[in-house]
Amino acid sequence: MTYKQIQAKMAEFLVRDDLQNIAGELINMAMRKMERKFNFRHMKIKTNYALLAGTDTFANPIPNYKELIGVYAVNSSNRYIIQRKDSDFVEKTYPVSMTGYPCYIAEVPATEVLITVPPTTYTDIVPNLHWMVRPIPDVDYTVTFVAYQYSPYLDGIDYKTNWWTVNAWDILLYASLIETEPYAMDDKRIPLWKEYLNEALLDLVKAERIEQFSGSLQFLEADNVY
Repeated sequence: MTYKQIQAKMAEFLVRDDLQNIAGELINMAMRKMERKFNFRHMKIKTNYALLAGTDTFANPIPNYKELIGVYAVNSSNRYIIQRKDSDFVEKTYPVSMTGYPCYIAEVPATEVLITVPPTTYTDIVPNLHWMVRPIPDVDYTVTFVAYQYSPYLDGIDYKTNWWTVNAWDILLYASLIETEPYAMDDKRIPLWKEYLNEALLDLVKAERIEQFSGSLQFLEADNVY
């Protein structure tokens, strides 16, 4: 399935041409709602950041960032686990005068900039969050982030397909149909679509958890069988 095909499926279900103009927005709204509620495996990302000596604050290198899973730093000889704490704790524990290998990381607001009135670009009105590490790095490090990120919005151009359209298009379809409820004028099928969505989404979450913890447990079960 592609983004356009999901839109076409919605049109088949709804038999209403007037919703075609907003069908794409409804699909992206449905996708984002599900990813806010659950952390799916396809949302995991691992990325590296080159942290230079003497630099303690830097922009979040993860696009569409949702939630941090873990972070560590590596130099030429060692690997250091970095713990996430709040900024007050980090700054009090390691003042700016202290250097060493990064122990803690905290999310901090970016330096305030003058906002154009009225705003001229999207970046004028959306705040940026940065990461701060302490102690201040004594040498250069490669910092590895493992985190959850939101899927980019489907647009039919750069993003024609994604994990949802390929692996769970039925869930995305039902979730998108439910988003039409304010426009559906008491469509009697809405409760049925919600039932289908809840059942399919529950099955997906269960499958995700089984796969997440697969490995040693399954081998033990296999040993019992054989």
